[in-house]
Amino acid sequence: MFFKFKDIFTLGNLVLSLYATVVAIDERIDGHLEQASLLVVFGWLFDGVDGIVARWTRSANQFGAQFDNLVDLFIYSVAPAFVLFAFCRPTSEVLAFALMAFVIGIGSLRLARFNTRPLDYPGYWIGLPRPAVGLFIVFLLNSRLFNYLHLELAVGPLVILVGLLNLSYLPYRNHKQSFNWPRLVTMYLIVFACVALRPWGYMWDLALLWMVLYVLSPLLFISAQERRKVREFVAEWKRAVVAPENTA
Repeated sequence: MFFKFKDIFTLGNLVLSLYATVVAIDERIDGHLEQASLLVVFGWLFDGVDGIVARWTRSANQFGAQFDNLVDLFIYSVAPAFVLFAFCRPTSEVLAFALMAFVIGIGSLRLARFNTRPLDYPGYWIGLPRPAVGLFIVFLLNSRLFNYLHLELAVGPLVILVGLLNLSYLPYRNHKQSFNWPRLVTMYLIVFACVALRPWGYMWDLALLWMVLYVLSPLLFISAQERRKVREFVAEWKRAVVAPENTA
């Protein structure tokens, strides 16, 4: 059977993401947008559990990898898109639906591109990863600075920009081959600092700052030489994609 013990955790994350969509649009729940956003964050923290269990039980398989990738679409695209819809709905239902469809559509295109021909470069994601898009949305909408400055009109352009980066070919460091202990410690310190600031109302702001730095990281923290190597790799990948189509 393809389904293994580790996949129970992936299934749990799927249920969590679906519950987040329900909470996001249920206006009877006090603070429903923040609660739905917290569920997305919990999904992000929970996302790696299935991989850890797979390594412990030596049960990693292709089914689990594909199942996890599909569930990521729900926790990082569908659930944040519903949070965005609920946020924008009082202003314009048309705009709210359009932005929701855009986020889910971009995430689906990213998944389809990966499934058609994986675009893997050692130590990097190519294009802003889906988790970063989903987290950026919930961090932005809940941040104190965003609501204090009344930047509602900026939501659309910012979401579109970040969504397009999801389909870009910019290099973003990942944890698969370039991860090390300093980065691990830094990430946990950031999470701890965000939680520590929650009583003062700045948890989401610090998280947003962290995410903005990551969105800009190809320009700020990756050398021009490394970016050139990635461009050459992507150009070769594009030629390999086009070649089969020409011979079909």
